[in-house]
Amino acid sequence: MTNGYSYNPQGGLDTGDDLIALTKRMEQSLSELQQSAQAFMSANEGEAPGNYSIAQAEWNAGQQAMNAAMGKGVVALNTIHNEILNGDRRGAAQFQ
Repeated sequence: MTNGYSYNPQGGLDTGDDLIALTKRMEQSLSELQQSAQAFMSANEGEAPGNYSIAQAEWNAGQQAMNAAMGKGVVALNTIHNEILNGDRRGAAQFQ
């Protein structure tokens, strides 16, 4: 058992990059879904196309909320990363 901590600075940055990549993949997936839905709505009549539009608006709102949350997560990870590195530098300076 060790007394202390271990932090891989690149690990924090990688997690932020992963969140950004995930957000982009989700946006692409939603765009593909919208294209398929447009084809469905153009080929069909009745209540289904209108109800799909309502569902699509909810998915879009959910996507926007997830994007905002992931953006906040990336900012928080970057802040944590910077604070840990600053603390490490201050600690290292004590031994110079």
